[in-house]
Amino acid sequence: MGEGEPASQGVIDEIYLPPWDTWFALLSLEGSSLLLAWIPQVFEPMVEDARLVGATEPLAWLDDLPTDPLYGVEGWAGIAD
Repeated sequence: MGEGEPASQGVIDEIYLPPWDTWFALLSLEGSSLLLAWIPQVFEPMVEDARLVGATEPLAWLDDLPTDPLYGVEGWAGIAD
């Protein structure tokens, strides 16, 4: 929808992707994908602003992902450790 780009002052693009040079992993889970990116601390507030305006919740902090087996992402929590 594009609202994340102005909210993040351009850190996040119009399709809610962070800059490509911050990407470090792409995980697959039952037909879905999760792109992991390292966000420098100085840009965290801008990314948080983009996260908050996203109508479909396209962004999440790794620490906030559910780890309940019912969601199928058990074990992802260990990535952040």
